[in-house]
Amino acid sequence: MLQHLPDIDQPSPSTLRRDHVPQHGHLLDPAHVLYLSVMVLLVSMFVVVLLFVLGLHAVFTRDRADSSLSFVR
Repeated sequence: MLQHLPDIDQPSPSTLRRDHVPQHGHLLDPAHVLYLSVMVLLVSMFVVVLLFVLGLHAVFTRDRADSSLSFVR
C-alpha cells in the first residue's frame, strides 16, 4: 500500500542519548543556569538604570521649569 515511501531506520544510540530529556526534574544543566543567571542580572540592571534615568529626567524637567537650571552663561 505504501510502496513509494522509504523505510524508516531505527535512530542510533547517540541520537537517543542526545534527545533524552531527564525525568527527575534536572532539566537545567550548569551552562543553562549560568546563562539564565546572567540574563536575569542584565535585565534587573537595565530596569534599575531605566528607573534612575527616568527619575533624573523628572528632576531635570522640574528644575528647568523652575528656572533654577539654566544653560545660558
